[in-house]
Amino acid sequence: MTEIVFTLAGGPELEPRVLSRLGEALAGLHLSPGQAAHLRAATQQALWRLTAQAETGPAELSVVVRVRAPGAARPAGVALPWGFFIVTRPFSREAAPGHPASLAIELILYQDRAQGASEGPPLGG
Repeated sequence: MTEIVFTLAGGPELEPRVLSRLGEALAGLHLSPGQAAHLRAATQQALWRLTAQAETGPAELSVVVRVRAPGAARPAGVALPWGFFIVTRPFSREAAPGHPASLAIELILYQDRAQGASEGPPLGG
């Protein structure tokens, strides 16, 4: 299982910083550009929902992002059916120093076996 976790403290330009770090994390999984763009857009929407529900503004929040995918990085150019879940929640236990509140976004990728996964190795593997 590949797991990438990062925490960003709130402040100016929180959303672009989260999406930039997410892009770096996804690059190691060798997803197609379309897959990576779809995951960034879904994560951006999750971040919008969480910050809209927060009692404080984005500048006072930190964001913990966890990306999990089965196996290690797979070779570039191997297109496989895949899917994902995004789990979001207010989360204070892992708040960044000096930031009392944080949000958690967990992006869980999986190989979609119902769509012909026998075409290649598992996602990330």
